[in-house]
Amino acid sequence: MSWTMLIISGIFEIMLVLAFKKVAQSSGKKLVVWIGIIAVIGAFSFATLSIAMREIDMSIAYAVWTGIGASGGVILSSIIYREKITLAKSFFLTLIIASMVGLKLLS
Repeated sequence: MSWTMLIISGIFEIMLVLAFKKVAQSSGKKLVVWIGIIAVIGAFSFATLSIAMREIDMSIAYAVWTGIGASGGVILSSIIYREKITLAKSFFLTLIIASMVGLKLLS
């Protein structure tokens, strides 16, 4: 259950990163709306992360949470915003994902 909560928290973290991009592109009333959305998504992300930390060591939970957010952000930004994924980016993204799998196997 705790790993499921950690994955859900990571998904919220990805949504949070994408919402930050919207804030950077917004102004006026839309900016205020996106800031509110960030507050809600962030609250869900932190809440589910704290639930996961009840059974998963903080060091592992935080590393996996940030890894999910970072790797998901890179992948979705390439799809949504057409950001380029270079060979170097792919290599380091693979390292992040391999590290998360390794941490899961060790815990």
